[in-house]
Amino acid sequence: METVALTIYLRAEPAAPAASGWHPVYELQLAAKDALEGLTSYATTMMAVILEIPVVLLWLATIVLGGTAGWKLIRWVARLFFSYPKQQAA
Repeated sequence: METVALTIYLRAEPAAPAASGWHPVYELQLAAKDALEGLTSYATTMMAVILEIPVVLLWLATIVLGGTAGWKLIRWVARLFFSYPKQQAA
């Protein structure tokens, strides 16, 4: 049985200034916070990818070795039972 971890972040948006209109300092603060969140998300993803590379290589090696062994087994069975392909003596 497998389990899945799900992380949910809830945050309240800071209340916008009461006066209508554009407020550059407030918009700059929101943009800086979003940029920092994006940068941390990128860094976290890159660390996870780098740390997963050995696992991916191990799976790839397992698949290649299993495929090679399976192919050799199929060829051996074919030669043993069906004389395929016929080997010619030199």
